[in-house]
Amino acid sequence: MSLTPPGLLGGRFWLLFAASTLVCTTTGTVTPALPQYIQHDLGHSATVVGIVVGAASILSVIANPALGRITDHVGRRRMGMSGALLGGLGIGVLLLVGSLWNVVGGRALFGIGAIALNVALTAWVVDAARSDARGRALGMFGISVWIGLAAGPQIGQTLLHEYGFTAVWLACVAMQVGAFGCVAAAPRRPWTAVVDKTPQKWGPVVAATARPSAIAAAAWTGESILMSFLIVHLVDRGVPATGPTGAAAIFTVFSASVVGFRLLLGARVDRWRPQATAAASLAATTAGYVALAFASSFPVAAVGAALLGCGFSPLYPALLMLTTGRLHPNSRAAGLGVFTSGVELGLAVGVFVGGVLMDRAGGGAAMLGAAGFQIVAMVVLLCRPWAPSPSPSPVPVTVAAKA
Repeated sequence: MSLTPPGLLGGRFWLLFAASTLVCTTTGTVTPALPQYIQHDLGHSATVVGIVVGAASILSVIANPALGRITDHVGRRRMGMSGALLGGLGIGVLLLVGSLWNVVGGRALFGIGAIALNVALTAWVVDAARSDARGRALGMFGISVWIGLAAGPQIGQTLLHEYGFTAVWLACVAMQVGAFGCVAAAPRRPWTAVVDKTPQKWGPVVAATARPSAIAAAAWTGESILMSFLIVHLVDRGVPATGPTGAAAIFTVFSASVVGFRLLLGARVDRWRPQATAAASLAATTAGYVALAFASSFPVAAVGAALLGCGFSPLYPALLMLTTGRLHPNSRAAGLGVFTSGVELGLAVGVFVGGVLMDRAGGGAAMLGAAGFQIVAMVVLLCRPWAPSPSPSPVPVTVAAKA
């Protein structure tokens, strides 16, 4: 795979890639640390973790489509900068005197900011990529998610064990500031826009995105369980929390598998049917979660993480191609907002269900629950054939106001 995706100017692309990497690293740092903070420092149960973190995600579900529509109006750059600032403010709230209300408010602000930034950056990349190379461009851009997923838990657990939660939150604020700087340094205009700037009404946007959003909700329910409870599950099974063969290192295996397989695929993802690609991906993630459910050693857990990585690698670009393929270019961010609402709904359901399963049946049951949600996603995907996407050919122009 070329290091410069088709249709993108290298330096400009990598600024957006860096911003996404920083915010995803922040998410990867916060997500496993927050349940430990709520349980160990504040003295609440795993069920409370599920309620608190899930409530913040529900708020994000509601905000996502609105953030996407605003992005279509104010531009990718402005929304990206605002999202980075809001995310930093949310992490800053966690630095205040510890209470459950601080956690609720800080998590909500950070979640909304991260989503606003993600929607803006993803829409920017879709704007720039040629239609016949969109999967490849999205795949390259999506690597930033997995870099963050690999680095975040390691950074968080290391800082937590050495310096405590305050150091974790300060590092996350610094990463949000870095993301803001990357977006601010990006060009003030997108690389392509269209002559007709009238956005689609909500009806066609929801109709085009409802099914892939439902699939994403089920798929990312599993990831939420994984992110929130895998370390606790493996530590309970005798795997150390840190170190090269520790529980946190499983996220590195997971992410390295995603990145490696995505680089191996290259442009093939644009030649395969997105529906078939997503089905194969979900089969692999199901197998990965089952392996993790029964893992009691690093090697077995690493095999499960590698299966998850191979599945998640083409799943993200495949679902995004199914989402954006039927959207008017001037409603892409709104459609991506609906799609991201599906992701956030899955994250909310996952952390709640995972918390309940952890309390009542242990980490193995939580991982098997994640596998069950992958099967639900596959049923929704394959319940009927996917209608072919139209092939609109808008005339590209330069529009500085939509930066």
